[in-house]
Amino acid sequence: GWYIDSIRKDCQEYAGHIRIAVRESLPIGYCVTLTRVPNEETDEQPFDYAYISELVIAGSARGKGIGKSLLQDAECLARAAEAKWLRVSVLAKNSVARDLYSRFGFEEHLVNMEKPLI
Repeated sequence: GWYIDSIRKDCQEYAGHIRIAVRESLPIGYCVTLTRVPNEETDEQPFDYAYISELVIAGSARGKGIGKSLLQDAECLARAAEAKWLRVSVLAKNSVARDLYSRFGFEEHLVNMEKPLI
């Protein structure tokens, strides 16, 4: 479908990798790591960074180290690509993911805020 096509396009454009975690021949999670994303912040010098665009773990597989393993793999891919940074986005209220990323060494870089208008 369109979503998979979008991920594939991003992988082609930004030197991405899709890793799938499997248990008993069934997928239980996946991670998409884009290793050459150009920084577009106007107040910084140009550089490429790596970006985890997707990290999904099946509910039945959570808390078993799958996310940590996929994050370790993403970091290896980013280092191999000589990326300056490894970034990930997370919803502000997703405390489980935020805690995982913090334990893995991620720190807040940019916080987007929004106000509903309707």
